[in-house]
Amino acid sequence: MLFESKVTREFAELATRFDPRYDGMWLVVDRGAVHGSIVIDGRAANGAAHLRWFILSDTIRGRGQDTN
Repeated sequence: MLFESKVTREFAELATRFDPRYDGMWLVVDRGAVHGSIVIDGRAANGAAHLRWFILSDTIRGRGQDTN
């Protein structure tokens, strides 16, 4: 539960200052269920963007995409 608590606290902090001009959040949705997300904090302390979370459920992890 430590991981979930950390993500929840940090996400709540980001949500209070979320600005779509700088920050982004994208979801992986399949048949109405969320299976993953990626969140970018565009205003990190050092002035650079920060990849905050890249989380995938076990059901889609490792599936990849064949482009051939």
